[in-house]
Amino acid sequence: YNRCAGFTTHTNKRQVCFRHKLKPGNYVIVPSTYRPDFEMDFLLRVYTERPAKLDEIDDVTAIVDLKIPMEPSAQELTLERALRDAFAKVAGADLEVDAYELRDILNIAFMKVFVMIKPEFKFDGFCLETCRSMVAMMDADQSGKLGFREFKTLWSSLRLWKTAFKKFDEDKSGNFNSYELRQALKA
Repeated sequence: YNRCAGFTTHTNKRQVCFRHKLKPGNYVIVPSTYRPDFEMDFLLRVYTERPAKLDEIDDVTAIVDLKIPMEPSAQELTLERALRDAFAKVAGADLEVDAYELRDILNIAFMKVFVMIKPEFKFDGFCLETCRSMVAMMDADQSGKLGFREFKTLWSSLRLWKTAFKKFDEDKSGNFNSYELRQALKA
């Protein structure tokens, strides 16, 4: 929750030394490798002018996949069938959608949801840049397009994110304040 007290630029070197002048307080030093997802042992030396208490936090870190149980209702099952049909129509012969087609299919699906139920918050639809980001995020085969399986994974994630949004938007403003965002990201 606090700002960074000091940092170094990533360089591909065996040894990196830096000097920082810090105010008295508690700090966390986070060593990292130059290449992502590459494990390495670290030797970390800290020199201080005055005695300092240092502790190693050697917890195993991992991304935990928290499943929020979501039983699809009959309405959602009907919507999924309609989504599959719409996907097939929009995808064409290659059975994949690009960012433009994704925007169209998501906006159609989400607007149907908003017509079927009372909207909880204002939603103007997905913009093209958001859809480009979603294609890049979910495109497992790196084709630049989403097949139905990739699209279905995205759709499930969108439902999960919408559920989390509704759950943690405590003041029902349609926006997160910093506390609500922190809680939603934690969940």
